Amino acid sequence: MKAGVAAYKKAAKLKPSAKGPHQALCRLLPGVGQREQALSHCKRWRAMERSPVAKRAADRMIARLSR
Repeated sequence: MKAGVAAYKKAAKLKPSAKGPHQALCRLLPGVGQREQALSHCKRWRAMERSPVAKRAADRMIARLSR
């Protein structure tokens, strides 16, 4: 999992306007104990997302991580 996290972090740095890496990091980082970073990526994903369904998924992740 750590290799995947590293790859997505690199992708997010290379193209910060891409929502995919932020979405992936939002979901992966809590599993490696990085809740605060995950929350930041969830918020970035939510801000870029156009799909109402995906926005709700991001909102659920943000709520879960904010507890």
